[in-house]
Amino acid sequence: MADTATPFVGIGTVAARLGVTPGAVRGWERLGLIPLAARVEAGTMRRRVWTAQELTEMETTLAERRAARASKAATAAT
Repeated sequence: MADTATPFVGIGTVAARLGVTPGAVRGWERLGLIPLAARVEAGTMRRRVWTAQELTEMETTLAERRAARASKAATAAT
């Protein structure tokens, strides 16, 4: 059986895919709006990483929130 590694993505990739800053991603993590990142050692630093599946779920959730907010704004404008 082949050893398959789970692909991980860093905070820069998450931020770019979600269209926000890394600071926003950190804030959402702190508020519990996105899953807590795993931490991996990278030299003397610890980096935040998420699985590709978690990123996909974050994209879906963010799209739903944005759609709900746009719908609410359109309803309020009428």
